[in-house]
Amino acid sequence: RARAEAEAAARAAATKAKAEAQERAKKEAALRVRAETEARQAAAKAEAEAKAQAKKQAEAKARAEKQAKEAAAKTQAEADAKARRERASKERAQAAARAKSDAEAKLKSDKAAREREDREEHQHEAATDAARRAAEDDEQQSAAGDAVR
Repeated sequence: RARAEAEAAARAAATKAKAEAQERAKKEAALRVRAETEARQAAAKAEAEAKAQAKKQAEAKARAEKQAKEAAAKTQAEADAKARRERASKERAQAAARAKSDAEAKLKSDKAAREREDREEHQHEAATDAARRAAEDDEQQSAAGDAVR
């Protein structure tokens, strides 16, 4: 009977040990599953954060490039406007110089024309006077000739 009790106690102890081992194995498996799940979640979160960070950096880079392009375009537009203003100013100065030169040439031409007209008028008056004197001389000589006859 003692042996039977000992065997029963041994069986009970073995069953209990087996149950405890199974319980420990279940707990370890659950811990392992939980750890793996947490690790996957942490990896997914890190990946999502990395993607978000990369997206932010790409957006910032795009903004910076856009601002640089706009600044370059503005600078170019200002340079073009300055060049246009300088060209217009130069053209106005050239036009003014041409107008002045033309006016001076016209004054010289008008003065030369007046002097030529004055000379021609003077020559005409001189020729008219000479013709009148010649006619008077002819009349006097004719009158003297008549008197002599």
